[in-house]
Amino acid sequence: MADITGIALDLYVAASSIYDGTADPLYLGVYGTDGGREFRLEMTEGIGTTTEGIVSVQGVQEKVYLGALCHFTPAETPVQIVGSNGGLNDPRTCDLDLDSVQFVYLKKRLRKDVNKDDRLILSQAEVFLCDGTKTREFKQSCPMPFGYEAGGKHWLVGDPVTVNPSDQKCHVTVTLKSIKYSNKSVGKKIRFNTTIGGQQHSGYDGDFDKGETIYPGTTVFSGDLGNCGQNFSLSFESEIREEGSVENNGTTWNSYSAPCPGTYEHPTLVTVKKKNSNKYAHFDLVYCIEATCV
Repeated sequence: MADITGIALDLYVAASSIYDGTADPLYLGVYGTDGGREFRLEMTEGIGTTTEGIVSVQGVQEKVYLGALCHFTPAETPVQIVGSNGGLNDPRTCDLDLDSVQFVYLKKRLRKDVNKDDRLILSQAEVFLCDGTKTREFKQSCPMPFGYEAGGKHWLVGDPVTVNPSDQKCHVTVTLKSIKYSNKSVGKKIRFNTTIGGQQHSGYDGDFDKGETIYPGTTVFSGDLGNCGQNFSLSFESEIREEGSVENNGTTWNSYSAPCPGTYEHPTLVTVKKKNSNKYAHFDLVYCIEATCV
């Protein structure tokens, strides 16, 4: 994912005796899940009324851009929008992720006095958003009149975002779901430690009796492990000990691997031998593992 660095536009101004070119600026709206803003498309001599435009069978074609030059070939001669090179209309002045964009529109201010309404009609519009390596296109090919009688805003249709899973990380969160204490007793004051990927979580229960204890939302590990679409691997070290006792403790090591993304449960058994005895206590730990692509 990368921020937009340049915006290119192909605007086709239709030949019309009523809705011809305009001296008014257009506004380009770009927004999505990462926010958005409007850009003022102001040209020195207007849109569709200047020799900067290229005469075509559709009328006048304007090629313009904001910020960094993108999409157009070196042989083409686009016009840079006023204030779009380090100014207020430079898309590089705001952090707007290219893949987050959902909607693009063109807007023109309206005037209630028909005689002063500097109307415009576009037969086609193409907007290209670039981040330096990738380009997304939004376009509309039906007639787009801008005026008091016809409205002042037209929405463009965009291409879908395609995300390569190999470009995403696999984020893994492990929570301790429950501990079941059975068989012989090794005391009620129990400390449990979990070490995963160098992260250690310690817990304590001052009145841990035999039976099952639920631990909702106790996170014991959170981190990125490899890439999305691949298997991630975890190494577990689970330790149970009686508080204040050196002898009454037990440790289990095991590993776990599964595809990302996915949600899994990982049970593990820790056996604790009671001091000066051949009696054992059993602790069944259940971990919940959630792997997501980020």
